[in-house]
Amino acid sequence: MIPAVMTSPATFQLGTLPYGYYWLRDASGNVLGRVKVTGTDEEGYVHTSYYNITINGVPPNTTSGSLTHNETWGDQNILTGSVDVPSGDTLKILPGSTVEFPSSASLTVNGVLIANGIYVNRITFTSTGSTSPGSWGSIVLSGSGASGSTIQYANIQYGTEVDVINASNVTIRNSSITNSSMNGINFSGSTGSALNNTISNSDIYHGIIVQNGSNVTCNQNVIYKTNQNQQGAGILFSGGNGNVWQNDVDYCNWGIAAIWGSSPQFSNQNNNNKNNCITNCQIGVMVYQQSYPTICPGAGAPPNYPTIYTGAGAPYSYYMGNSIHNNSINVALNTWYSTVSSLSAEYVYWGGTPVSSMFAVGSGSSIDYNNWLSTDPWSGAPLPSASPAPGGSGVKTNQVAARVTAPQSDAQSPRITTNGSVGANMSNSEDSLLVGIQLREQDKYKEAKDYFVSFLRRHPDQQAAYVELYNCADSATIQDIINFFKSLPTQASNVQDLLLSYLYLKEGEVNSARDVNDEIISKNANTSLAVRAELNNFFIELYNENDPTSASSILKHLQTEANLSTPMELSLAEDALMTYVDPKTGKMPNLKSVQGGNKELETQLPDKAGMTQNYPNPFNPATTMSYKLSVSGHVTLKVYDILGREVRTLINDYQTAGVHSVRFDAQNLASGVYFYRLTAPGITQVKKMVVTK
Repeated sequence: MIPAVMTSPATFQLGTLPYGYYWLRDASGNVLGRVKVTGTDEEGYVHTSYYNITINGVPPNTTSGSLTHNETWGDQNILTGSVDVPSGDTLKILPGSTVEFPSSASLTVNGVLIANGIYVNRITFTSTGSTSPGSWGSIVLSGSGASGSTIQYANIQYGTEVDVINASNVTIRNSSITNSSMNGINFSGSTGSALNNTISNSDIYHGIIVQNGSNVTCNQNVIYKTNQNQQGAGILFSGGNGNVWQNDVDYCNWGIAAIWGSSPQFSNQNNNNKNNCITNCQIGVMVYQQSYPTICPGAGAPPNYPTIYTGAGAPYSYYMGNSIHNNSINVALNTWYSTVSSLSAEYVYWGGTPVSSMFAVGSGSSIDYNNWLSTDPWSGAPLPSASPAPGGSGVKTNQVAARVTAPQSDAQSPRITTNGSVGANMSNSEDSLLVGIQLREQDKYKEAKDYFVSFLRRHPDQQAAYVELYNCADSATIQDIINFFKSLPTQASNVQDLLLSYLYLKEGEVNSARDVNDEIISKNANTSLAVRAELNNFFIELYNENDPTSASSILKHLQTEANLSTPMELSLAEDALMTYVDPKTGKMPNLKSVQGGNKELETQLPDKAGMTQNYPNPFNPATTMSYKLSVSGHVTLKVYDILGREVRTLINDYQTAGVHSVRFDAQNLASGVYFYRLTAPGITQVKKMVVTK
């Protein structure tokens, strides 16, 4: 209670108000108070009365710069610049508080952030006035000092993104992220959880990113694009892993993606028969380059597991109940890069009898969609019994063609080949990878590690086992796993070397990680693997060395190698540079000084040559692309769909140096995301555009 002195019948003089206290305010910003009046009457009786009052002119808390001690924020907090929480300090934000950011300001936490609202009294992070996406910077939880930070029941709006960089056990839950200009939540080199969040708006690119050796549980999140533009990925695992279940993803390029040594588990341990729902996306599930998500283990699994799981409910059912339908392509497996692998996706609702044209399969790979569900588990009905594939196994393969290019009408009979059921291969034997996966899901990391090592001694050519072993790394097992990966058998794919780089990063051995990447680049020149290793070095320079200048130099070179990597991966690196916040200063880099040009990322390209973003974008039906050439030469400008298939050649001719433009009419193309690639002397550049109809 704050003492008050009555100076007149209607005026109170309050004592000093404590900083950071949480004041209840009315809609006009006045602090709500209550006055207690006590007095003694002529007969000696004591009387007490209470009066509700409002207090005008109580200022909000204002601050900027580096905190010098632990602080608790409450009420309204208006930042006058970026704020840094040093390692060893804790910032606690009370329920019901607001934190308002000026333009470009960020909250960089090298210490611990405890921002825990409650259901009826949420915390709000917002701008000081603008309602435009990206009106302020990012919330960055950086380094081991930020481990254990939590954000829950928070509304995060009009910012750039939330970054978790090289931190452990960070939890973001029950929060909404709206009107961000880049991504929702980005985990890089970190562990933690993203639970029960809603991530939506028209400008956001990726919903949740799990990359660069991160292991994150992503459960029960709702991710969608309010303008239905299908940009970015809902949940993107890129060299990252974790559990992913009961997420609702709509209107993205890729609903859930696993690329470059990722093995997320679609395992719903609530066992309530309702798992992920992925609809209205260009590609429901995207998988490539030695990634092995466990969508469903296959029909042979149940007999193998009573000795592992003794509780109620067979673990096999944990993987059931995925609803993947109404996408342009439901599953794409190795369509960007040719990698021999198999994917079991049984007991999934595909919107009806599966049609093979909804599954894009790369050369030598196969998808098993046998035993599909006939009723949508997200419709509220009980999970039905599965429907067997009429006439065969329900396995789709493509042993010759790199991509499926022509729709096939075979709703009554899924494409059958002679290479058998992937589900049976994965699970119907004592050598099942799922034995180790289930051990790991019980947090028995040492037992799982021993199992996979033993498995690989017997089956050194089983590439998925290397990825699963890598995913068993914790403080007790990581050194043994590093030693194993340092002496990989000759049957192991070169891609597995990337996992050794990630393992070194988990141990904080940055130089060793960079050395592995450099060796990959040297031994695999002019390949997609070398580009991925160079991208890993980009993230090392940015997030481990905090050197945006060196990172920008790497990215500048990578853009000349765009034909060796997907546009999605390059845009992920571009976004990382644009949203990077220096953990020492809490400020974003001046891209003009970093890159030697204006603020646009086009300045990373070779001097005086480049392509600007098409305008308008999104568009219907036409847009214009402009570019400039520093020297004369042969020029090609081509348009590709989300699967990398060429849909239009706009330029294929000799052109002189100078400024050029071309009009692109997309009236015959479906709505969705497309990419256009300019190739000219000294430059290769890829950009994305969106057709809306």
